[in-house]
Amino acid sequence: MAKRMVPSSALGLAFTGCLCFAVAGLFAAENDDAAKRAAEAASGAAAQAIGGTPATAQPQSKPSIKSLAFMTGTWRGMAEGDPSSKLEEMWSEEAAGNITGAFRWVSGDKVAIVEILSITSEAEGVKLRLRHLTTALSDMQRSKDGPMVLTLTAAEERKAIFSCAKGDAAGDLDKITYDASADNGSTLRITVEFVQAEEKAGEAPKPPRKPLVLVMKKVGAQSPAAGATIVEPARQRLK
Repeated sequence: MAKRMVPSSALGLAFTGCLCFAVAGLFAAENDDAAKRAAEAASGAAAQAIGGTPATAQPQSKPSIKSLAFMTGTWRGMAEGDPSSKLEEMWSEEAAGNITGAFRWVSGDKVAIVEILSITSEAEGVKLRLRHLTTALSDMQRSKDGPMVLTLTAAEERKAIFSCAKGDAAGDLDKITYDASADNGSTLRITVEFVQAEEKAGEAPKPPRKPLVLVMKKVGAQSPAAGATIVEPARQRLK
C-alpha cells in the first residue's frame, strides 16, 4: 500500500500555526500579569486616598528642648482654690541641652514646698526631673527614693506636656502640662495630673484625685512713671 506524502508546504503552515498560538498564549499570560499588577497598584493607591496606611510610614520626630523657650523667666501667682498661696517659679535659658528650674510654694506664713527641677535632652527624649525639698534642703517624703521623672511627649507653640513614659519613676505623677498660650505668653498655667488609686476588694472606692492647677504671671519690666522700679533679668543684675 503506498504511503500518502504530506506536502512540505502544509507542514510549514502547521508549524507556523502552532508557533503563532504559542506566542499568542505567551503574550496573553504576560498581559494578564501586567493587568494584575496594575490592579494591585490601583487598589493600593485607592486605599491611601481614602485614609489607608501608607506603604512606608515616616517616623515621628521627638519634641525638642528648644520648644520650651517660652518657659524661660520668673513667674509668680497662686494655686486655684487656695487664695492664701504664693507661688514663684524660675526657669533658666537652655544651655548645653539643659534647662534648670526652681519653685517655691508659700502657704500663709509657711513655706510648704521647695522644688528643684532639671530638664535635659537625652537619647530617650527630653526628661524632666524634680525633687521636693524642705527649706533645709532635705528630701521630702515624695523624693526619698530619688527624683520624679517625666518625659516630654508633646510640644507646640507655648505649650508642653510631660507624661510618665515607660521606664520613668514618677511616683504618683501622671502628667504635667505647661501652657502659656494665653495672654500672648505672659500667663503660665501649670496643670498637674495624678495617677488614680486602684480599687481594692473589700474597700470603699476612693474619690478621684483632682488635678492641681497653678496660674502664674510672668515677671517683667514695670513702668518707672508709676512709681515702681524696673525688674531686671537676673543675668543683667549679675554683671
